[in-house]
Amino acid sequence: MRLVAAAVLIALWVAPAASAYTGHYADAMMSGRTAGGRAVSIVAGAHTDFPYARCRFDQIAVQVGRDEPVLATARPKLSGFRIDLRDRTTRIAYRSRRFALDLELVTVRHPRRFEGDPAQLGDFLLGMGFDPSQSPGFVYTPYELVRLARGELVVRGRRLALASLHGQGEGGQVDAPDDPRFETAYNYLASPTERQPGYTYVGFLTHSLHSGPNGVLDSYYRQTASDELTMEGGHIVSGDPHGVTAPFDNRGRFALAQWAVDLGPGILYRKLVRLKDRAGQALPTLSETIVEDNGAHDRTRPVLTRVRARRGRLSFDLSENALVRVRMRGRREPRVLGAHAGRSSIRARRPLVLWATDEVGNRSRRVRR
Repeated sequence: MRLVAAAVLIALWVAPAASAYTGHYADAMMSGRTAGGRAVSIVAGAHTDFPYARCRFDQIAVQVGRDEPVLATARPKLSGFRIDLRDRTTRIAYRSRRFALDLELVTVRHPRRFEGDPAQLGDFLLGMGFDPSQSPGFVYTPYELVRLARGELVVRGRRLALASLHGQGEGGQVDAPDDPRFETAYNYLASPTERQPGYTYVGFLTHSLHSGPNGVLDSYYRQTASDELTMEGGHIVSGDPHGVTAPFDNRGRFALAQWAVDLGPGILYRKLVRLKDRAGQALPTLSETIVEDNGAHDRTRPVLTRVRARRGRLSFDLSENALVRVRMRGRREPRVLGAHAGRSSIRARRPLVLWATDEVGNRSRRVRR
């Protein structure tokens, strides 16, 4: 099956009538702490025709502690946003009314890696000094964001001093047939440790976007266009030496924050979750899953009913799995928790308002106490 799929891919690529496109991207996932000890997670990315032709968007998300994250998305460009991945330093900057950041991180640029090469000679060719541009496959460069050199972060009008920040960056391109049968999806994790110095685990599993007859290349993509690596102390190793728990498909998984991006052929589900390695160390993680956009968009709001507050506990019924936010008297930001469909009960003193948000961003009506 794998050899047949590779032959089909090569045949399509070299056919005179075949068309192709080249997509580019640069992104970063960082975690750290404020001077006051609160956890910080920052996601930033610029995508041009990646992973599909005519798919262009910029996005930044910042979460402090368990507060509601601030999110900025634009097509095709986010005004004033820059992400510059370089050999020794990385610069990420953006400014708006809701939040602003200007970060510079000490960086180690690691060797490029090639995935999805039909002949599986991509990394060998890169090592020999050959540039396999315009050949079908996925070439990317990992960047280790070792530590914060300087940084400014303002969220909802509050200036936050950063004590630490580190993580990973990536920059790359995909050269692919412009044919729906060869559209791919991926499940992706980027997991920097909370503590610094630490390590960052990156893993992704690529597969065919479409099921049925058009999914004949699924096995081929899973075997040739997937990768696992760990960056630590300026070095990179293949695999997962620290034993990070890696549930790649994030659908139905509880999150610290979640949102979705419609990419056209597929929908990208993005979540900030918390994983652990075999030593029990916590890793704030960006988890991404792409699923086929079959036109059956979920526009149903979650529903909160039978809301009761008594003796320091808040109970409610929820129509579907969702993130529930509870704003309480005396707290500036709402408490966020994942809740299953059905009856739930949590500790909550003096709740004022609660609402729920499902996996694709549908929000319930607010219930006031």
